[in-house]
Amino acid sequence: MDIEEDRREERFAYRIPEFVYVEFKLGKKPKQRKVYDLKVMDYSRNGLGMVVTQKDFDLLQMVDKGDKLEDMTFCATWTMIKVDGTVRHKSKIEDGKYKGCFMLGIESPDIMGSCKPINP
Repeated sequence: MDIEEDRREERFAYRIPEFVYVEFKLGKKPKQRKVYDLKVMDYSRNGLGMVVTQKDFDLLQMVDKGDKLEDMTFCATWTMIKVDGTVRHKSKIEDGKYKGCFMLGIESPDIMGSCKPINP
């Protein structure tokens, strides 16, 4: 079977820091702002998925798709990056270790822009 390459853009592998968690504050008034520490579960080409456990379910009521989250600090074992992000989805986790929790998908060009291509 012959398969032709249909992709139009050149592909690169990127070295993405292995983020462990993200921290940010959210609330309508300064005195009501709560600090959220969420585990980073996975990565996509444009962003990251963070686990929202039961203790932080109130966050799901506060954000909607398209909302901008400011001053998010993504922490890896060897670096920290402070960026803004946009909520892309809220999805229920149906199986595995985090079954019953939710995934909050965040897009941040700043995170992807700070990653460097791996030289072939």
